[in-house]
Amino acid sequence: MISLVTKSGNEEHLNNLVIALAISAPVIVFFNLQLRLIQALDVRQSYLFGDFLTLRLAAQLASLVTLTAWAILSDFDQAAFATLLLVGANRAVYSIGETFYGAQQRAERMGGIASSMALKGVFSIAFFGYFLHRTNSLTLALLAWGGAHLLLLLFDAERTVSLGVEPRSLRPSGNVTSIKALAKEGLPLGLSGVLIAIQINIPTYSMMASDYEGEVGIFGAILLLATVGRKVIEAAIRATGPRLANILGEGRCIRFRQLRIRLVLTAGSVGVLGYIIAQLFGEAILGLVYTKEFVPYLPVLLLIISGEVANFASLALEHALLAGRAFRAQMFSIGGSVITIATASLILIPELGAIGAGWTVLLGGLMRLLISVILTLKFDSKHVHCYPLGK
Repeated sequence: MISLVTKSGNEEHLNNLVIALAISAPVIVFFNLQLRLIQALDVRQSYLFGDFLTLRLAAQLASLVTLTAWAILSDFDQAAFATLLLVGANRAVYSIGETFYGAQQRAERMGGIASSMALKGVFSIAFFGYFLHRTNSLTLALLAWGGAHLLLLLFDAERTVSLGVEPRSLRPSGNVTSIKALAKEGLPLGLSGVLIAIQINIPTYSMMASDYEGEVGIFGAILLLATVGRKVIEAAIRATGPRLANILGEGRCIRFRQLRIRLVLTAGSVGVLGYIIAQLFGEAILGLVYTKEFVPYLPVLLLIISGEVANFASLALEHALLAGRAFRAQMFSIGGSVITIATASLILIPELGAIGAGWTVLLGGLMRLLISVILTLKFDSKHVHCYPLGK
């Protein structure tokens, strides 16, 4: 989407979209409460599908109210206001679809999720690109993007039913007690999610308030390109969640740690591979995906990818901790990273602009990895001898 908007040559559209993505991310992520993770790791099936769906519907409605208030208080112009609300609404629809993903992931059936994500990617980009090209209207393009997501909710429901789930059980639940308990369990993860979203976007926020405001769109586009690998790593790591939880629940500590090491090495290796590709072909990639104006910013791309190497390894360690029900651990590792990035942004971005923003990403990733390692060692010291969960 960013690439298509960049090639349309409309700088206002690019800035509005990057800003909308940056502002909506922490709000939507917080109200997600990382419910998909809880759903996938709920091996005892303490909650019903309807409990997750009801909480998501209520939470995403609250997220849209929050974004509306944010836009009004920030005195956004009409175009920026519409872009923010449409991006938020589309992300809310995607969040609803993740309820079906969580049910499939708990059953370790990732094929339906992969098919759904691929279809959403293809159709949403096709719809978005067509309307952007035909009308040059970002608003209509975003509406088309959301329409693709709405249509594919039917596919998500069908794939979930194919697992043997009763269609009537996919309806919202009225069990207030369960929904409250679920919200309470998801709150620390929601706060962690906010910190993750803020961690990614703090440099963008800082540039919006600096003398380098004109580079916001360029930096935001490079940041999104560099963090594509995070989506790959997150998907791969999430797929291991139920198995890690089951292995630890059975008291098989050695096997759990072996898989954790493999996850860390695999995640880090993907990041290193991305850095090598960027070092060799980065200028060509920036020119092809965006425009030639982005080519001088290759050092920014390399700094961001270096930070992502550390973030990838951290993700693996954090997910292993989550499988061990250490839901607060991620909040500490991300919190340390956010403080580091915020401090570095105040010092580096006013002086160096986009290059300074790249350095903040690298420093934040290193701090996140350091804290994740410390928390992992602490977790292991409490589980020297493993027993089945509940004993």
